[in-house]
Amino acid sequence: MSISTIFIQRGISLFPYQEAFMTTWIDMEERPRRACLYYRTGAGKTLTALGAFMLSSVKTADTFIGKDVGALVIAPPSTHASWQAVADICKVKVELISHAKFRQKDYLVPRSMSIIVDEFHLLGGAKGQGFKKIKQIAKTGQGDIIICSATPNYNDAERCYCVLSVIDPPRVHGGFLQFLMSNCITRVNPFSATPLVDGFIHYKNAEEFLSTHSRVHFVPDIHSVEIQDIELASHVDEAFEKFGLVTNRAWSPVSREAYISSSSMQTRHLQRRMNVFDEHGLRPEVIEQLEMLIQNAPSKVLIYSTSAVILAEVQKFFISQKALFSLISGSSSTKQKEGELSRFLFDDDVYFLLGTAAMATGTDGIDKVADTLIIMDDTPDDSARKQLIGRILPRGADSDASKKQVYRFVFV
Repeated sequence: MSISTIFIQRGISLFPYQEAFMTTWIDMEERPRRACLYYRTGAGKTLTALGAFMLSSVKTADTFIGKDVGALVIAPPSTHASWQAVADICKVKVELISHAKFRQKDYLVPRSMSIIVDEFHLLGGAKGQGFKKIKQIAKTGQGDIIICSATPNYNDAERCYCVLSVIDPPRVHGGFLQFLMSNCITRVNPFSATPLVDGFIHYKNAEEFLSTHSRVHFVPDIHSVEIQDIELASHVDEAFEKFGLVTNRAWSPVSREAYISSSSMQTRHLQRRMNVFDEHGLRPEVIEQLEMLIQNAPSKVLIYSTSAVILAEVQKFFISQKALFSLISGSSSTKQKEGELSRFLFDDDVYFLLGTAAMATGTDGIDKVADTLIIMDDTPDDSARKQLIGRILPRGADSDASKKQVYRFVFV
């Protein structure tokens, strides 16, 4: 019985790349098995990973004999319901936990436990406790491990190191610094022993570096949307530019009327706020452009801001206009996030979804109702932006992305 037939009996049709990975997985001679699903957003990582574990059964005369298969699934809580639903179809017994719970020192994983890590980057970088824990498990554990992410190149060279530390430890023997020296173009960092990375020696970027590894199974984006920048004049005044002097408490409520920005990070945050709003709310030119984009949108609209403070000002504006919207932010609980997403997806009167980076994961289905993404306050991370844009891109191989559009506010 073929792999595709097994899933057809369960009412599921596999994409060719899903069947190809499962075939590779069950034929893999090395034990325990290690793999990374480097799939575009919405390409079916959940089914692919759980399906592979389902097929981790005895293979006899082209017949797969089912047996009890269990796995620990580390995933954002907002996606647990969908993981459980697919696990039920695949008859894989799963324990679902968050990345935060996995990082806890008193949470112990049996050596024989197989593991799936969704959104792998959420375990942190090379110094992160979550990464160190999964690295040790990959080194000494006896269970299979599949790591999944639409953006495993998050943080570029560091993320590549983290991925390989789990799926191919010998490739990164010697640690992070040795990895950088062997694979990357570096220069001296005057503030750290870790050098600055300008690129890869033999590869164009992190995506190419990872996608060529035999244990990384890559499904690239089939659609691309060009970001259209909305350029507006900067409102950073001379006193702030020269001295970091803040005279308007609207941008950073404090006990005194005027103060000096105390750090470069605070300065960057304040600059972004100054350009978008003042003590009266969103600036008139921002409102004008925002209203024009909304009026021309063919369907529902996503509005994103890296800054929760800027998003709060956008929220105030929508409330003043009596516009119905859903809101997903870092402070939203799993239940709140699910409720807000459901309202946006199924209530025709809720035309807008406002959110921070929290809406970049666990929000499947947005592409069915929304064609427009407006970035009010951009993220500096290219991979995070790519994942965010992936929320509105269609999923099917033959899908149409001609209506999809992304706009970004830029202040010059």
